[in-house]
Amino acid sequence: YEVVNYRAFEIKGFSEEFTTADSVDILIEGEARLDTYQRPVRKSNIYRIEIEACSFSRPGCSGSDVGYLDFDFRGPRQIEAAEDMGMVFFIILVMVLVSVHLSHTLDLMVVQPMERMLGMVKNMAADILTQFGLDDDMEGAAEGEIFEETELIEGIFKKFARLATLAAGRNEATEEELAGMDNEAKGVMMEMMNVQVRRGDEDEHGEEEHPDTSLAVNNADTPAVESLPVPRTIIDSWEFDVLSMDSENQTKVALHMFFDSPLGKMTGRTWIEVDTFRRFHNNIKAAYNELPYHNYAHACDVLHTVYRLLNISHGKSWLSSCDQYALLVAALCHDVGHAGKTNPFLVETGNELALRYNDKSPLENMHCAKLFEVAGSEETDVFKKMDRETKKQARRVCIATILHTDNVNHFEMVREISKIYEMASDLCDGQARVGAELLPQYVEQVLQKNSLLWLELFLHFADVSNPLKPFNICLKWAWRVLDEFFDQGDEEKRLGLPVGMLNDREKINRPGSQHGFINFLVAPLVCTTVKLFPQMWPVYSQMAQNLHQWRNMWVEDAKPSEEDINKKDADVSKIQDMANELQNRCPSSSQ
Repeated sequence: YEVVNYRAFEIKGFSEEFTTADSVDILIEGEARLDTYQRPVRKSNIYRIEIEACSFSRPGCSGSDVGYLDFDFRGPRQIEAAEDMGMVFFIILVMVLVSVHLSHTLDLMVVQPMERMLGMVKNMAADILTQFGLDDDMEGAAEGEIFEETELIEGIFKKFARLATLAAGRNEATEEELAGMDNEAKGVMMEMMNVQVRRGDEDEHGEEEHPDTSLAVNNADTPAVESLPVPRTIIDSWEFDVLSMDSENQTKVALHMFFDSPLGKMTGRTWIEVDTFRRFHNNIKAAYNELPYHNYAHACDVLHTVYRLLNISHGKSWLSSCDQYALLVAALCHDVGHAGKTNPFLVETGNELALRYNDKSPLENMHCAKLFEVAGSEETDVFKKMDRETKKQARRVCIATILHTDNVNHFEMVREISKIYEMASDLCDGQARVGAELLPQYVEQVLQKNSLLWLELFLHFADVSNPLKPFNICLKWAWRVLDEFFDQGDEEKRLGLPVGMLNDREKINRPGSQHGFINFLVAPLVCTTVKLFPQMWPVYSQMAQNLHQWRNMWVEDAKPSEEDINKKDADVSKIQDMANELQNRCPSSSQ
């Protein structure tokens, strides 16, 4: 056993020397020496070999006691245990390495992208909430607080839910919502908070009952205008040129839009007799001043643009006839009484209007007041066929839309409609793909949900729409605007006031001024409007063409440097690229 790591330590059933049955002496070596080896403490280290049967008769071999030999297997058992421990350590090491690799892989493929996504969501949410004036308490690090991912997402969605509640607020309630309130609550809602009562879904969707429908049917057979100065196809296009006709013919077209057009038959014919409207119209027309731009022709041009926008957007599918009629009336009256001076000029000079309206949109407030002053007479009341609630709605539309023609509200409107597009871009882009037929979800979630905002947008859009018309029309209106600006600039010089940037006839390059007006003011509004109302894409394309025309006139007139030309060309190219993108959203169609 000197060459192995185990040894025998005990033998039973054999003496060291014994004699067999045939008198043969046998010596068993080692038995005496085995007594010197210590017995293993652990039984598991003992390996026993038992004698299955006695080969010869001898003492100690009888019955079941046939003898055995025990070995001390501590060495092999230790080696086996060491091997087992080594295998365990190896498996643990492999598992650790696999875990590290898996953790690294998950970190690269899942954790880091999720952290970036959550960070982006958090930052975007903070920006949106800040724009809406809501507190952003997503940052807990300042107070030692750490948000779990689920808590962060939950917090963001709670904020968005609050934002959606604020955004959806229309300052109105239905009769059903008021029915469960006590008189005090109703008083707070209606008297202090000025909440409007909406009679039901029908008012929102253009399905309200029309009063005196028999009169509308009878009058429909008698045209308000016997003959038009231009074909109806021209009136129903962007080629219509108000400035190409005299005042009398402009009036004929206005009456046609109010009474004889398909839109007029469901609006003007429903809400007012032709004779009453004529008297109202004549009073409004007389109240417009003879100015280069803010005159009766401009009113007719804006009226026509609103008329086109309602038709292109299929207003009858998502607006009540009352709302459409009120918008047409607002368009006709939106600049009535304008004296050719801007709001800042009136405020700077302490004009009576600025004092009366506390410097808040004095012109627009005056236009609203004149509209309802004329309509206050029985003979010129264009709202007299309406019941009380419908008349309140019409007044609400007229006031809201006219007040939003003040350019001080322009950039806020651009931001507002941009937010709506970002929230509903899938619906708007889907509507662009299907063409003229309106999708139910688009109507419900985009158009009807924000109907008053779109009315405000349409009138403001029409008021700054000169750059969207064919260039020959656009050019004439641009010159008229500048002439009126220059007249104000002359007055500012006479009074010793600071001269407005566009008002100095000695410094302004006429074509160059149009580039800035289109690029910075008109284009952002029109771009987002076309994203929301895809079928309006031709106006943006026309604007891009006009911008290029103005660029060419500016180069010829101003002889600018190559650097300045390159800057203008970059703007023109950017607008043209967007025009192509907006057109490609929609299937081919004619407007």
